[in-house]
Amino acid sequence: YVVSGLIYKAPFFGFLGNTLGLSAAPLLYLYVRSVTDAVFKFRIRLFTHFTPVILFLTVVVATYTLQPTELKLRIITSPTYPHPINSFILPVSIFIFVFAYLLITIRLLLKHQSRLPQFYVASA
Repeated sequence: YVVSGLIYKAPFFGFLGNTLGLSAAPLLYLYVRSVTDAVFKFRIRLFTHFTPVILFLTVVVATYTLQPTELKLRIITSPTYPHPINSFILPVSIFIFVFAYLLITIRLLLKHQSRLPQFYVASA
């Protein structure tokens, strides 16, 4: 985004892609859970899995998206600019969030590994 020069044409979308990409981890977990659990039903309380995504989106909107264009460009083009988005805490927490969901998903798949081939043969 920065390297291609698109940031200068549309700085508004700076970190929104990262935020939406974060939702892939809980989505994958919920998909695997729906496949491995015969009585799985999507309920409103499952949206709690997206709480970190909503928090990150709130941080991005509050500290980046609502800022003037000049400040947005300084934030996104200078990794040393003192801003919450440029802090090392954010990428580390994102990594931990995604990694934790991947581990939980793999654990769930391994737990149901013996039943999954039977499920797909029976449903074909």
